[in-house]
Amino acid sequence: MVKNYKTNLTQLKNSIFLYFLIGIILLFPESAKGIMIYVPQLIVAGIAAYLMLKISINKITKLFLMFALFMTVMNVFLSTINSGENISNIIVSSLRLYYPFVGLIIGSWIKKNVKQESLLKALTFFLILQFIVSYLQIKNEGFRVWSFTLYRASNLENYLIAFSWETGKRAIGTIGNPNILGLLVVLFNSTILVLSECIKNRFIKRIIVVLSIITSLYVSIYTQSRTTILLWVLTTVLIAYMKYSKTALTSIIYSFASIVVIVSLLIVIQDDISRDISLVALDSRFDIWLLRIRQMFEKTKYMNVFASILGIGYTTARELGTFDNIYVKYFVSGGIIGFTIFLKTIIDTAMIIFRKLSNNVSRRLGKVVLFLWVLGSFVAEYQEMFKLSIITFMVLGYALYSNSKK
Repeated sequence: MVKNYKTNLTQLKNSIFLYFLIGIILLFPESAKGIMIYVPQLIVAGIAAYLMLKISINKITKLFLMFALFMTVMNVFLSTINSGENISNIIVSSLRLYYPFVGLIIGSWIKKNVKQESLLKALTFFLILQFIVSYLQIKNEGFRVWSFTLYRASNLENYLIAFSWETGKRAIGTIGNPNILGLLVVLFNSTILVLSECIKNRFIKRIIVVLSIITSLYVSIYTQSRTTILLWVLTTVLIAYMKYSKTALTSIIYSFASIVVIVSLLIVIQDDISRDISLVALDSRFDIWLLRIRQMFEKTKYMNVFASILGIGYTTARELGTFDNIYVKYFVSGGIIGFTIFLKTIIDTAMIIFRKLSNNVSRRLGKVVLFLWVLGSFVAEYQEMFKLSIITFMVLGYALYSNSKK
């Protein structure tokens, strides 16, 4: 009796800590000034440093740490040459490279210390919270102005003025950016759909699944992000496919039905938000990627061949502006060497997920997060967005921790 009481009390404390941690990550205002900007990063980093003492660190987590360390060392060397920044600023800039490592540590601890059902409830709570905030931002002008001021301090007037036309009505939730909010909501929905398998009560499971699908789809539509809408459809279909497709014939039938659903949903969504969902609409991103590569060779102070191999340094790359593609950014930052190390990290992660994870839920979750991360990184600087990156790799770390001693 006493032992059960202590176990339940520990689980309760861990669950409360989980809500606190996710709350710090997602709810801290973007309008903070000065040193306050770094409060959530400092708190989360401190927590991760402490949690490292409580868990065993698996191979993938070590690989992400090695990648971050390599990029940091190269950044100090290369950005000192190519950029006007001092070493302290260069090092501070490099800290974003450690977000995945921090997220993986936290996810590993959660897997070891928090019940799957508790994590499911926490993610459902924060998804519904993002839905409520987003709904009020779209429907209530007073709340919109207040919340946008709190979470979107930069370009505030442009975002508010944009509500005067149909395609300008974009929710930002507590994330501050509609595109990042969309990717985060897709992650929440995917994780909830997979983890809902732990719910034995069918009625409650259906409620959670329906809530997740409806709220995440609503937010996805009102972020007006083409990438988000496509990824929402693809991840939801992928999860259903992994769960229900058992035979070759079923796979063929299900694939055909999925294509019909995807096309129909995209047509409806495109009509609703009046935005073009097509490859042509992504041309501007290709222009940005090509521009950044050209700027790499213009910015370098050594031969182009060395720039191709070594890059120009992470801090120098950040000075060029937005990349909207983490692969291009890591190529510009670390050259062929840095890019290759990053790809190896992805491949090794995929190998473990597909070959070594024995738990069905962990394997499905790992596949979905990997899919979302790899595709999302083509249209966003995925690993550098604090809120998105920490939560994504927290979930990935949760999926991978069953393999932590191998």
